[in-house]
Amino acid sequence: MTFKLPSLLYKSALIQREIDAEQTRPRPDRLRLMRLKALRLKLMERLHAIERYAAMHSLHRDGASYAS
Repeated sequence: MTFKLPSLLYKSALIQREIDAEQTRPRPDRLRLMRLKALRLKLMERLHAIERYAAMHSLHRDGASYAS
């Protein structure tokens, strides 16, 4: 699952650049901004899910248990 991490980070950065560029325009397109921000939020949620998955699996490899 970690193979997706660089791709998601790259896409998130690209979208953030688009958001920044749109916001600096004299008359930003609010609808486009809303869509870009929603898309970036979805990517960030996927990144956090991958982090949780990796953390949970590293605990199991280290011998830790859930019942602490």
